[in-house]
Amino acid sequence: MNRVGSVAYGAAIIALILLCAQEMNGSALFLYDFSTPPMFALGLAGWAIATFGLPILSICIWGLVKRVRARWALHLLFIPCAVALFWGGYGLLHFASGSPVDSMSEGLFMILALLFLCLTGMVHAVALIVELAGMFRRRADVR
Repeated sequence: MNRVGSVAYGAAIIALILLCAQEMNGSALFLYDFSTPPMFALGLAGWAIATFGLPILSICIWGLVKRVRARWALHLLFIPCAVALFWGGYGLLHFASGSPVDSMSEGLFMILALLFLCLTGMVHAVALIVELAGMFRRRADVR
């Protein structure tokens, strides 16, 4: 990813954080009111894993892409890893909240994580398509 792409990616992440801050704040207070302090900390850790783990994983993948020959494979591997990271963090938050069913406050608390999942998934899906198109174009030029 070049500098312009990195800046745009960072700006999109910051814009999503600013757009969702108010909803997350109210949901976090609701979760704090109805859980014990150790469980709130566990829920907050699950939320952080699901939310900020996705951009961190994406940045790590972009760092590895420069060193690997089959770059498309890393982009392809990112997608299931990101989904697993999202659901793992959400599961930890759901366990910590103690509610038997999905609650509205959990859903509002996970909006940013879901938006990050969509953003990073789209970025890596586009990168996968570009890498595969380049690979097929190089193969066609060889023949």
